[in-house]
Amino acid sequence: MFRYLALMLGACLIAMLPTEPVSAQGQCRFCDTNPPPQGEGGGRPGNGPGGNGNGNGNAGGNGNGNNGNGNNGNGNGNGNGGVGNGNGNGNAPDLFIESDIDFGRLIMIGAGEGSVLLDPTTGMKIVAGQLEDFGGFTVQGRATIVGRRFRQVQINFPNRVIMRDPRGGMAELRDFETNLSALPTLDADGVLEFTFTGTLVTDSQIGRGGDLRGTIPITVDYN
Repeated sequence: MFRYLALMLGACLIAMLPTEPVSAQGQCRFCDTNPPPQGEGGGRPGNGPGGNGNGNGNAGGNGNGNNGNGNNGNGNGNGNGGVGNGNGNGNAPDLFIESDIDFGRLIMIGAGEGSVLLDPTTGMKIVAGQLEDFGGFTVQGRATIVGRRFRQVQINFPNRVIMRDPRGGMAELRDFETNLSALPTLDADGVLEFTFTGTLVTDSQIGRGGDLRGTIPITVDYN
């Protein structure tokens, strides 16, 4: 049996006219409004025996429209976050999400085809392609696993997550990484903390940006 945690994520990239002011600092609007899901478990620690839970998070940003060279403008994306399932002594370890992934500020150049990676250990932002770093606060995702002492666990991420805008814009979050060793093991208190990140990939399907949303399913189980 395993624990399943679905995390909401998003990124908002808006193309505006050059005369508009640029405001590209992302915010997590839903992280403090996560109610416990129905049934056992819960959306926050202490809501009962272990069970399925959901964590919410979002990202925000702005783009600054086309310049004389036809280049698109500034953008920003925050990653996933929220709070996981409740405490318990079930057959699988519990997973709690402590913080979001935040990609900080980005500049889209041309069609905005590129990628952004946050190093899971240092938090360094690595930007490639038709994207440029425009500063802003970046942070890796942080999580805690609670379960049986000295037990090895495995954490599984999806291959990719499609982020969509209602108007048709799309981007991907993929190639998830953690700072865990090859055989992650709970300590003497039955706790294991780790950081995780992914690579945000944009291409021509990003269009003029928009309010992108997606869901990351994460599972954890004993080896």
